[in-house]
Amino acid sequence: IEPQAIKLNMTEANILVGKTLKLSVSFVPLNTDSRLRNIIWTSDDASIAQVNSSGVITGVNEGQTTIRATTITGYQVTCTVYVTYRKWGVDVSKYQGYINWQAVKASGVDFAIIRAMSENTNGVYIDPYFKTNVINARKAGIKVGAYYYTYSKSTDNIIAELSLLFEALKDLEYNYGIVLDYPVYVDIEDSSFFNFDPSWNTYLLEYALGMLSMHGYYAGIYTYTNFANNALWMNSNQINYYDVWIADWRGYVGYQGHYEMWQYTNSGYVNGISGRVDMSYCYKNYPEIIHASYFNRFK
Repeated sequence: IEPQAIKLNMTEANILVGKTLKLSVSFVPLNTDSRLRNIIWTSDDASIAQVNSSGVITGVNEGQTTIRATTITGYQVTCTVYVTYRKWGVDVSKYQGYINWQAVKASGVDFAIIRAMSENTNGVYIDPYFKTNVINARKAGIKVGAYYYTYSKSTDNIIAELSLLFEALKDLEYNYGIVLDYPVYVDIEDSSFFNFDPSWNTYLLEYALGMLSMHGYYAGIYTYTNFANNALWMNSNQINYYDVWIADWRGYVGYQGHYEMWQYTNSGYVNGISGRVDMSYCYKNYPEIIHASYFNRFK
């Protein structure tokens, strides 16, 4: 008995880059001859999504394409596939103490943004776990980036912060062969900035981002929704073109500007890390962009 029609188990599908999804075909009538049940699977754009002879789709790159299932008698059905990029990561500092990065990797973590520097009453300092975390995360196969928490209210203090940061990054690059896979973020969120006009805070942030960029680093902004909305001019030409890592722990992002990473909780748990840890989704393929364009190499 020849097929009179065929149906797919779905006509639209969403899939992440690197993930797979199984399509299946049903025949009408159900007793269609087994010799006529062979399906030819094709993708309109294999650079977006590929499909194998069993109907398993693999997301390749961001975009939209159509997967086609065709019988040997000419019946055809299609599924529109939307491929998006999303990676899962954590950010850590000295407060997490010793981290078992092999266990973290086994939990499915793709990337880690590691605190490089902060400031206390004695001045700016490199996080004592920074180098160890970067080296061990990389050994475990986890992509890494960095952030530093800023209190700077003057350009002189920014220069002092970044001079110390550059030494730590150069040490990793020159002595350990490690070039960061993710941006270097300026973490601007301290409540003391609310005592200053947003125009001044924006100027200081632009100054720090510009210094990072000038020295070869892929610079980004970390902050949270209320700070972005009220303590900075995020839409200004000064900083609007820098990538944003936004923190919003309410289950959605209230910030209306563009963002490339979302820190969605500060209360996550991952094997290998003691206690709670911040977790984020990344929607941009930073490792590919950064290494292809030779960012994060000191100059």
